[in-house]
Amino acid sequence: MAPDSLTATILLWLAIGQCLPVLATGVLWAIWGTSPGKRALHLRIVDRDTGRQMTVRQASLRTLGYLVCFATCGAGFLPMLFNAQKQGLHDRMANTVVIDDEPFDRKLPAK
Repeated sequence: MAPDSLTATILLWLAIGQCLPVLATGVLWAIWGTSPGKRALHLRIVDRDTGRQMTVRQASLRTLGYLVCFATCGAGFLPMLFNAQKQGLHDRMANTVVIDDEPFDRKLPAK
């Protein structure tokens, strides 16, 4: 009986502990165009070609890409180290980029 219990525990942990937070983040991407953390840092996720807010389809693809990245123990995040636009697998799948949403004049030091 222990192997069935272990399998059920692992599946429950994967569903609740891993997939639900990623899916919730995907919903926020579709609504806000960013995640809570990126929003706090004034970062936004946009369509790579147009610079406009990503579509619901792109948010869905990005969410799927996140799940793939986590399923490969983070290997899908490695491409960020090797391309100029810092796109991970999830960004490439959805054709998105993360941009700084803070106005330029806010970045200037106060005199």
